[in-house]
Amino acid sequence: MSRYAQICNALKKTRQDYIQYRRECAQFLVKLIEGLIGYLECPPQEVTFFKVHAEKYVPTTLADALQLHADTYLYLGLGINLYEDLAAVRSDDPEVQKAKPPRPFLCACMVKKIDGGFYFKIKHIDEEFTVDPTRPEDFEAVYASVFSNLLAELDSHLQSFLNRTSERNRIGFDVGRDEE
Repeated sequence: MSRYAQICNALKKTRQDYIQYRRECAQFLVKLIEGLIGYLECPPQEVTFFKVHAEKYVPTTLADALQLHADTYLYLGLGINLYEDLAAVRSDDPEVQKAKPPRPFLCACMVKKIDGGFYFKIKHIDEEFTVDPTRPEDFEAVYASVFSNLLAELDSHLQSFLNRTSERNRIGFDVGRDEE
């Protein structure tokens, strides 16, 4: 085998290793997000995925949204549609849904595979979790943290935004608009 063929084979193996790594991270994220949906008691159709560093929020598939960044984490944008009026979620009437549209809460999930598990973090939250996929209690700790941080973020969001301690408006409504 020529040296060039050896280099090409090395490239092929590296690419296969990356695909396998990405597949394992995606499988972990599917399990984690399905559990989070159950923990939050959120309708699955109210969860969306997006590319983290895209110019604008465009819902896509989990596979398409998952991107490897220079910090060696795979990033996944996760959106949870929140409603001021839960009747809009339960209604099949488009007029009711249009009157009180969802307000997506957007966050960037970061995951990295390690020996025996995964590191998981949500950008802008100081906690980083080591999750063993065989230990349900590891997942429960992530779910509880996401829930408590989501509530804290919503409770303090407007003041943080007004004080400029928040980088951007992460809740899906215009702060400058008065809405009833």
